[in-house]
Amino acid sequence: PIKPGLEPVLHAIDQFEKHLLQISTYDNFLMDPDVYERVISHHIGCKIGTETVRQELNQEISDMEEIMEREARQLGPYSSWAEAIESQPMPPLPEDGLIGLYRKEVLALEEHCIEKGMVKKDLLRSCPVCVEPVPSSLTAIRSAAAYSMPPGYPPRGGTFYILDSEVSGRQ
Repeated sequence: PIKPGLEPVLHAIDQFEKHLLQISTYDNFLMDPDVYERVISHHIGCKIGTETVRQELNQEISDMEEIMEREARQLGPYSSWAEAIESQPMPPLPEDGLIGLYRKEVLALEEHCIEKGMVKKDLLRSCPVCVEPVPSSLTAIRSAAAYSMPPGYPPRGGTFYILDSEVSGRQ
C-alpha cells in the first residue's frame, strides 16, 4: 500500500524516469559549443577564445603525456605511465594521517614539477595548493577528494579537500 502523501512523489519519479528514457545518450561527451564558450568566457574568465583554449589544452595534454611516459621509463620497464603508477606501493600514513600524506605529496609534486621545468617557483608561490579536511558541513555531498579553485585569471591557487574519516569524526 502507498502511504498517504507519497502518491505525488511516485508520480514525479515515474515522470522523471519517462523523461530520462527519452534523452539521447552519448558514448563520447562533447560539450555544446555555446556552453563551452560560456564556460570559458563567464566562468573561467580568462578572456581568450575557445580555439586558443583548445590548442593550449591539447598542447598541455601532449606535453604532460610525453613527460609522464619518460618518467615511467625511468621507474622501470612499464608499458605505460598508468601501469607505472599502479605498480607503486602505498606509502605509510604519517602522524597526521591522510591529510598529512596528501600535504606531503603535494609538496613532493611541487618540487618534482620545479625540478623537471614544468612550473616555476614564482607560480607556486602565487598559486599555492592547500590540503584541508572536507568541512563537516560538506561531508554528506563531497566525494573522497575534491579540488576547489577560486574563479579568476590568473589563478590564485586552491584547496584540495580530503575526506579523512578520523578528522571528520572529530569535527
